[in-house]
Amino acid sequence: MRKNLGDVCLQLNLRSDAISHYKTAVDLLRSANDFLWLAGAIEGLCVTSMLGVECDVESTTSFNRIPSFQGNPSKALNVANIKLKGNRLLGTPNDMPSKQKPEQIDDLLDKYQELFTHYRKFSGANIIETEATVKACRGLIHRGFRTESLEFLHGLVTLAVVAIDETDKLQRYATLCDLYTQLGYHRKAAFFKRVSAIQCISTKTIPTSWLTFYQLVTESLELYHIYLDWTMCVGEINGSPSLQIKILKELVHAARKLNRQDLAIRHLCLLLHTQLSRLSVQEQIDITKHLCELTDKYPQKPVPAAVDTTGLIVPWVPLINIPKLKLFRVESADSTRLPRQRHFNHQTEAPLFIYSPMQLLKPTQTPSILWSADCWGDVTMEISNPLSIPLMISNLQLMCNDADAECSSQSVQLDCEGSKERVLLRIKPRRLGELAITGYKLTIFGIHNSVRHSSKIVRVIKELPYLVIDNIEENSHIQVDRTGMIRVTVLNGQCFNFIVKLLNQSHINIGSLAVESSDPNLINCRVNEFSELTSKSKLDLLIAVDTTNHYLTLTEIMKGENEQINRILNGSVKLVYSELNNSEYYRELSINISIKIQPSLLLVDWRMKPRINRFLAEVELNINNVSETQLEVVTAYGSVPLPSKEITRIAHKFSRTEKHTSTKTQLRAYLANCLRLNWRGSNDSQGVCIWDELQVKDDSIYKVLVAERVSWEIQLNNTTVSTELIQVAICQPISLDVVIGGDLSQSDCWLIISPYQSILHGEKRNVDRNVLFIGSSSVPVVPDNGKTQFCHHCQLLVVSTGIYHIEIYLAKPKNGEMFQDIIATLNPSIRISAN
Repeated sequence: MRKNLGDVCLQLNLRSDAISHYKTAVDLLRSANDFLWLAGAIEGLCVTSMLGVECDVESTTSFNRIPSFQGNPSKALNVANIKLKGNRLLGTPNDMPSKQKPEQIDDLLDKYQELFTHYRKFSGANIIETEATVKACRGLIHRGFRTESLEFLHGLVTLAVVAIDETDKLQRYATLCDLYTQLGYHRKAAFFKRVSAIQCISTKTIPTSWLTFYQLVTESLELYHIYLDWTMCVGEINGSPSLQIKILKELVHAARKLNRQDLAIRHLCLLLHTQLSRLSVQEQIDITKHLCELTDKYPQKPVPAAVDTTGLIVPWVPLINIPKLKLFRVESADSTRLPRQRHFNHQTEAPLFIYSPMQLLKPTQTPSILWSADCWGDVTMEISNPLSIPLMISNLQLMCNDADAECSSQSVQLDCEGSKERVLLRIKPRRLGELAITGYKLTIFGIHNSVRHSSKIVRVIKELPYLVIDNIEENSHIQVDRTGMIRVTVLNGQCFNFIVKLLNQSHINIGSLAVESSDPNLINCRVNEFSELTSKSKLDLLIAVDTTNHYLTLTEIMKGENEQINRILNGSVKLVYSELNNSEYYRELSINISIKIQPSLLLVDWRMKPRINRFLAEVELNINNVSETQLEVVTAYGSVPLPSKEITRIAHKFSRTEKHTSTKTQLRAYLANCLRLNWRGSNDSQGVCIWDELQVKDDSIYKVLVAERVSWEIQLNNTTVSTELIQVAICQPISLDVVIGGDLSQSDCWLIISPYQSILHGEKRNVDRNVLFIGSSSVPVVPDNGKTQFCHHCQLLVVSTGIYHIEIYLAKPKNGEMFQDIIATLNPSIRISAN
């Protein structure tokens, strides 16, 4: 009776009376050894004690009124603070407004332990003990004693409750989840939440509720560090990977059971997005296969999905990490389409300086990349496959702020994990101004994803004319490779011309065109009669290749042991064109030319022949035609054919120089220039032979190159002498007539006739005793009045056999010595053989 009276007083909020009745009931029941009712009375006493503290706080808050405009206002703040702290569910005992002292709390805990002991003495009192434990835990949590409440909660978990239905079990697990959540033990709370969810579908005593299961699992996701919003899954994910994967799979299964395929697709995407690195190969195969099957049957739009009964919103999950983006770069237009800006020098006055705080802001940078409207622009992407299985990507294209822009789509097949692929995506803008490329979109496993990227800004200008190479007539000399390089093969010293046809491929006329060559000495180009090139019109560009200034010398041709080499020269022709002469933007077309120079004619040997006359010299050349075709060389005597791979001897004559003061280097250059022979080949090809490396082994050749000041006419025994050896008899007079013409204006000039014999090493031996003169061997040169020539007659007498040279020259005295300054010499000297 006393216990029941205490319960009634407690219900009526008569705390003092309730405590009095409970204490009396405890004393009576303890003496009667009625432990079940004793435990109930102790429980009522404990509950009243905890409620009493709260009632004291509430009454203090309610009746401790501070009159307006009186007292210290800070007291009201303190009361409010007390009330605020009293409503906290979690905290420390120091934060509690309770007037209970630690020894009172210890006494309260001892009473709870006692009543739990009494309840456990009865097998059917486990339900009552459960309710008492839950009340104790809630009270202690409310008072801020987390450790003590956690001990009671552990005892509740281990308490075996029998003879309860499945609904009570669900309620028990839900209560445990709520208490562990209040204590901050989220993992334990999530465990019991999941256990209650599994209980909904595992028992046969109650109808299976997949909706309840789905609701309970989604409520426990955050406790497992799983978030339906993929934007919160940033960085390293906490929690157990295997458990998170299992829970997400359970969500997918529940969604399928609820016939919500849209939810199943979103949960599969979330599973791939968050747990990709933790999935095994077989799991990746199963998940992607399942996802493909669902998206094939139930195509989805990238919008959130709602659960009608619970109001839960499941966001769309884009697979932004599949594939992984390694590179995203906007490319400048290729060299033929790249717009270029002219920089005009406008002299303007400096603007007036006006200070403004806005100047402190960072100025907006002008986009450095230029595209023209209605021309394709390129963006390079490098993507890799993070999956351990092959990945098929389709409908890969760019996203931008120009709704009218045309984007091309690509399909890419990536191999297993780690494989990389560079993809070139193209976009054709339509609007002028700044084009912002914001990202890209693609389709994988039937999921349409839009991946945002930091915006790439491109400046789009108006359409410009576009000039392309329309045709190049290829033949044995010209070939065009895949890169557009024109490869020209010519012979050494050849001059070659060809025509490149150009086409204006745009809808805009070209009014300004300039042609430049990278090396005018090698490549010369011109356009005949250009005024304006209309749309879809063609233009002929004449290109002339001249290799004479890049002649392949003999040293370069013969390398090692007669190894023939080729020289390759690279050049280009640049065409600068625009719509008008003063257009701000223009384009360039570069025509790259690679010239391969092959050996043609090699000078094997040469020999200078005796002079023809005072003004002409003659040379014999042994020329080897090392080319694959027959050539024809043009000499002073006419054209001479040179068969391929054969050596041919030819003769050539040229004028002798009249520069008597020329050095050996100048004479060698003069000889090389005189031997520059033109040649002709098949297909109207022509060129020139240049031999700048002529080796002059005999210095007498230099004398042949210089035209003599005077002309010589020599007769022996009334016969004009030649270069051949003349036979004479000893001890018989030989008539010698010398006629000199030309420049005889030198004063004190003497004609000298000097015989000698040539011995070892070209030394000369005096033969005055062997060759005698009848007449004078040295006479002054005095031209006859009114004549331009001088004649001298004498006789020679050879008294011993042998071969003799008769040297004839003009000289005059120098520095007081006789005949030291030689003016002219008969070259070659006269040779006679006396027998």
